[in-house]
Amino acid sequence: MPSVQVEIKEQSNSVEIANISRPRIRSTGLMINGFESNQQIETVRVQTEIFRVEVLLQL
Repeated sequence: MPSVQVEIKEQSNSVEIANISRPRIRSTGLMINGFESNQQIETVRVQTEIFRVEVLLQL
């Protein structure tokens, strides 16, 4: 059961990443801003892994 909760949280985070990346690419459209948005997406993935560790520790 705890693994199911972790999977649900990972899916919700991935959906948020997709929604955040689309409007930024649309609004900027510049390759320089595209690189910045890619770096922010990587930081979001790092935060997702941290959340996963915290959830496992709490469970």
